[in-house]
Amino acid sequence: MKIFDTIKKYAAVVLAAGIIAAAAGCSSSGGDIDTAALVNALTTGVVFDEALTELSPSIAQKRLALEEGEAEEITAYAGTRAVVDEIAVIKAADVDAVKAKVDAHIAEQTESYQSYRPEEVPKLNDAIVETSGDYVIMCVTSDSKAAKAIIDKYIK
Repeated sequence: MKIFDTIKKYAAVVLAAGIIAAAAGCSSSGGDIDTAALVNALTTGVVFDEALTELSPSIAQKRLALEEGEAEEITAYAGTRAVVDEIAVIKAADVDAVKAKVDAHIAEQTESYQSYRPEEVPKLNDAIVETSGDYVIMCVTSDSKAAKAIIDKYIK
């Protein structure tokens, strides 16, 4: 009988550990995001005022004022300077630092466009900046509700 009690306790511990591991695996705070699928969903499912062009990683890093090594991976798209529409999905070495730079980029764009093209400022005011695990995701569009819904599907 004592052996069966020991086996039951061991089985309970293993089962509990398995449940905890499975729950951790379902968390949105870890794991990789399918960047290509997310960007494709945004470019096809969200209205942008212009066709967006893919930026090279070095141009995207410069545009967002990221230092070497802050972005492990970056995929970014932007329109011409006539609009503020853009997308960036960044796998960050330091999420808080990268998010702060993305927020600063949006603030700088807001200040610049207030006198240049004030009709673009509402997009910046409604810009989506989300973090999930090692990722920072930014989308600037007049269709922010659709963009938010798509991003939420990929990070939650």
